Amino acid sequence: MKKLINFIKNHSVISGSILAAVIAPVAVMAWGPARPSFTIEKPADYITFNSITNNPVIGGDEKDFVGIREVGSNANWTNNMKVQNGKEYYVRIYVHNNAASNLNLVAENVVAKLNVPTTTAKTVTVQGQVSASNAKPNTVWDEATFSSDNDFNLAYVAGSALFENNGMGTTKLPDSIVNNTGATLGYSKLDGKIPGCFQYAGYVTVKVKAQVNQPQEKTDIDLAKTVRNKTNGEKTWTETVSAKGGDTVQFQIHAKNTGSAGIQNLVIRDILPKGLNYVAGTTKLYNTSNPKGLKVSDNIIQNSGINIGTYQANGDAYVRFDATVAAEKDLPVCGENTLTNIAQASDQKIVKNDTASVRITKKCDTPKPQTPAYKCDALSLNIVRKDEKQITYSADTKYSVKDTEFTGTKYVVKNSKGEVVAQKVINNGTKFEITVPNDITEKYTIISTIITKNGENTNANCEKSFETKAPTPKPNKPELVCKNITINQISRTRFEFNTSYTVNHTTFIGVKYIIKDESGKVVIEKTVNNGSKLTVNIEITGKFTISSTVITKDGENANSNCVKTFEVKREEKPSIVIKKTVNNQKNATIEAGTDFNYEITVSNNGNVDLKDVVVTDRAPANITFVSADSGEIKDNILTLKINSLKIGESKTVVIKSRATATGMSTINTACVDTPTIPGDNDGCDSAKVEVPKKQTPPTPTPNDPIPNVPAELPQTGTNAISAILGLSSMVAAFGYYFASRKAAKF
Repeated sequence: MKKLINFIKNHSVISGSILAAVIAPVAVMAWGPARPSFTIEKPADYITFNSITNNPVIGGDEKDFVGIREVGSNANWTNNMKVQNGKEYYVRIYVHNNAASNLNLVAENVVAKLNVPTTTAKTVTVQGQVSASNAKPNTVWDEATFSSDNDFNLAYVAGSALFENNGMGTTKLPDSIVNNTGATLGYSKLDGKIPGCFQYAGYVTVKVKAQVNQPQEKTDIDLAKTVRNKTNGEKTWTETVSAKGGDTVQFQIHAKNTGSAGIQNLVIRDILPKGLNYVAGTTKLYNTSNPKGLKVSDNIIQNSGINIGTYQANGDAYVRFDATVAAEKDLPVCGENTLTNIAQASDQKIVKNDTASVRITKKCDTPKPQTPAYKCDALSLNIVRKDEKQITYSADTKYSVKDTEFTGTKYVVKNSKGEVVAQKVINNGTKFEITVPNDITEKYTIISTIITKNGENTNANCEKSFETKAPTPKPNKPELVCKNITINQISRTRFEFNTSYTVNHTTFIGVKYIIKDESGKVVIEKTVNNGSKLTVNIEITGKFTISSTVITKDGENANSNCVKTFEVKREEKPSIVIKKTVNNQKNATIEAGTDFNYEITVSNNGNVDLKDVVVTDRAPANITFVSADSGEIKDNILTLKINSLKIGESKTVVIKSRATATGMSTINTACVDTPTIPGDNDGCDSAKVEVPKKQTPPTPTPNDPIPNVPAELPQTGTNAISAILGLSSMVAAFGYYFASRKAAKF
């Protein structure tokens, strides 16, 4: 803790401002990877970065080691920053090797990186990384997020990367900090080495600049048109007003800028309908500059309109003018007339319209009633569609109508018995279609009647007849189609073929089958009389083509639908062989305590790929399996699992072994098994090892009374014991051999 306080006191001015700010609470952001946490009181016993949870320098948890602050501001460091266009911001990365100082553990190849995305969006997240080749984990990271109401991007400020610590003060870092290379850090120099503890910690700061897309200003116009009857002394503005001929009405146009940008040259125009006449010199403009009204040009009713000036957002204006209502005799229709006046506002980009109306009633003399006259003049009938089953006629009626309103035409169709077979009323129309059977003999009558508001009319002019005749039957044409051939493989060599077909208006005789080999040679040709199934046995392997032909009394049919291919595959014969050698021999003499090799080779000598092959070798007594270049050795037993062994493929495993006793001969057996071949162990092989007894120098014969002391003591009583041990080893070896042979069958 004293070292921590010393580090704070001795830190630079910029770092001091960093320390003062980061103590404030910050929002929890994404960090990683998940890793063990430590405290000041109990630091890490290995090299790891930014994992202490109660560091007051960083505001508590070091995992939150990336922060943001506006350049030139003393605000707290934060994980979320709302940006302003053109402003620069610091991104700070805290770097601290958490290893306890008394362990003297130095992080190697320490590199800092800052990922600044180039994307344009409303949120951009930067990620700071600290990595070291001997740290656990190698890399730690933390994130902080910039945001804006509008899309923006961040640009790294070249040359702004700095590193501050007690060893070097402030040191400039390369711009590679924002790419995959990163920037190498250090304590006394940028050599990638940072010792463990607080006094060696430091800060990386990088500047980024926010570039915010500025929203485009828009213009919009709200237009409202109203009217009041000036002659009647009305004060209230409405969208519709009642008037009499000769009345004076006053129109008001209210235009308002409802957009975000100013409008220049706002033009107001009015389109008067027939029946309303503009009163010259009555147009006035009301706005903030002219609250009492300004008399303006009469061009408001011309195509050019009047330009009422510039209006900022929410600015508005009123334009008023008078018009007189035409005399009743000049109105277009008797009864109520609605005279609609159209106002128009435009800024040369946007055009808005609104209306106000004047209602006036025109009184007219009631005309004398006329006698309605209506007549069905003619009926036409034409064939429009025809086939063997149906025929369609199109009917059309001509008529004359006077002093009444035509409302439609009624059609009735009857057969030779006088029965109605179709009827329909065509509202406001004269055209009708009737479809009748064309494969029977029949006579039809169609009658049309015109309908008016005052009655109906039909006569002989509007009645027609037509006939249909049953066709002379034709003899049926024979139909025969070979539709499909199916193949059912009963066994490897036995197949059943079946042909589906369509036969109409002729006699089915049978199906002829032809089977050809790949060279096109016919190997089987047979006709199935009164049937469609053929069963054959083909012992020859290979690919074949079968075609079928449907035979009838009136001919044959064969097509591509009735040609198929099939294959007679060779018989599967899985087989595997195992070969066991010692030092590449079947028998070898070795020395005890000296490494030697067992070699086991398994080969797929069958015609089927083998799966899940397992090789097992149990070491005999006094032989130790030291290691193997593949497989697993457990309890002095080698197990090698081979997922797949292709046809003709071999796999060899070499077992480094060592004899632990002398004077013995032992046989080692390896076995192989695969579920592809039925039964247990599919093959075994053995190799023999001879381990000679260690030679003992002969006892010298004394030639004088003083015996020479031999280099080794003579083996007297122990010879018998050695002999017994040797015999025991042989017995044990044979025991292990038989046990391995037995175990190889599990």
